[in-house]
Formats: sequence, structure tokens, C-alpha cells
Amino acid sequence: QFFTRAVGEQLFTSIGVGDIFRRVKKQAETAKGRKRILKKLSEKFKNPEKELETVLKSTSSSLVPDDLTFFLVESELKSAKKSIILDGIPRSNNQLKYIKELEKETGMQVFLCYFATSYEVLDLRADSRRVCPKCNLDLNIISMPSSNVMWKNGEFVMMCENCKTVEMIQKPGDE
Repeated sequence: QFFTRAVGEQLFTSIGVGDIFRRVKKQAETAKGRKRILKKLSEKFKNPEKELETVLKSTSSSLVPDDLTFFLVESELKSAKKSIILDGIPRSNNQLKYIKELEKETGMQVFLCYFATSYEVLDLRADSRRVCPKCNLDLNIISMPSSNVMWKNGEFVMMCENCKTVEMIQKPGDE
């Protein structure tokens, strides 16, 4: 989302694989949301309950099976109306092949960026990520802080720029 915000959200749609998984987990918290997800998963999978459980048990460091990841990403791609930035894929050679096949099938131009960095930097970025629990706005207290800050219990906390009064929390899975 950093790149999307830097160049303009009107030009790009950012699709983060981790964001997709977090959204599925949040939707599955209600009976209605769970039913909707299972119906969607049943379009492709014989055992949608098993696939949903795989997503629910996933962490930021685990790999979700490729066929499930591809299905969820394709669902997001269908609703995108602008140029797309895929974040968090490919994470394997099989996923790279999938992206290349997708490029051929859709005629999309695919540009892949690989960012090499140290584990210390990755840990710092993960520790610094914050998300709004209400609207899912994703910011970083170091590289992309909110302009909406409040003094609370002896420390500064970031408040959501969209919701104004909602305190941003550490992104689930980054603990």
C-alpha cells in the first residue's frame, strides 16, 4: 500500500495476499460471513470447510496452499477496475509460474519487484505496522504514520485517518 499511496490511489489497486487472508478471517467471525465464504470456496473446492480452516490457521510466516491462494487472488482480480499491485505473491516458484500464466491469459503486463533486505529490517517493519480494526486502513508508525495522533495513557497513539476516533492496533500476525 505504500507504493499505491505514494503514486496515487486513483491509478492503482493494491491487492495484498495477507490482507485477503485477514479479511477472510474477519468475515468468518460471523455466521453470515462464514456462510458466504464457504459458498464462494465451494465453487472450486470439494471440501470448503477444510480450505477455510487452512486460512483461519494460517500465519504471516506460513504458506497457504497455492490453489487456495490463487483462487482467493483471482476473486480479488475480478473486482479490480484499475492497474493492480499484487503484494505477497509470488512466494514460490509455482506461484511465479501462476503469475506468468495469468499474464498470458489476461493480457495484463506483469512487472515483478524483488526487495532484498535483512531480517532486522523485516522485523522492524512488521513491529511498526498498524491497522484500523474498523476500516482496515494499513499504516506504519515509521515509514507511513498517520497524521491523526492522540496522547493516551502517557504515550502517543495513532488514530485512524478515516475513522478519526478509532485507535490503530498492531497488525494481527505481527506480534
